[in-house]
Amino acid sequence: MAKTKYGKNILSNAAKEIEDDRGNKKIAMFSHEGELKVDCSIGYHCISEALNMPTPPHSHDCDQLLCFIGGNPQNLADFGAEIELCLGEEQEKYIITAPTMINITAGLAHCPLTVTRCDKPNVMLEISLTSAFDSSEMKERREKEEAEKEEKVRKVTWDELPDREFFTTPKEVKVPIEQ
Repeated sequence: MAKTKYGKNILSNAAKEIEDDRGNKKIAMFSHEGELKVDCSIGYHCISEALNMPTPPHSHDCDQLLCFIGGNPQNLADFGAEIELCLGEEQEKYIITAPTMINITAGLAHCPLTVTRCDKPNVMLEISLTSAFDSSEMKERREKEEAEKEEKVRKVTWDELPDREFFTTPKEVKVPIEQ
């Protein structure tokens, strides 16, 4: 397909399959890895049942807006859910029962987030003022997982192999079985 002048401004196929805390696959729409090429990332998530987002309290290096919106496109005020969200280091709990926008300033700890009741579909729209969205805790967890993988797997050169013939010539190998 030929390149167009403004094609770079359009992110097609932004709906992606994700897995919720129960292992259920859902479709969400988001751009968290700089795909939009602006200092903003966005996530559009449909909520259709009670759920516990087990995300521990964390903060981000950027401002974030969380918007809870009724899922009826003809009436965004048609909410029908109850959502608990904790803010701050002291875990001050807020109960959301109507369409709500929350300004989570950079550095403000937030979560866990729990949908305690969901009578009808709703939308959680998260907007983060950064091109690549990631919480400091998410970064630390990913770095730790990568470091653990590095510890388990060490790349070796051909010369470091103790018995190079073993890898090139079929042999019978006897492995002791522990009882």
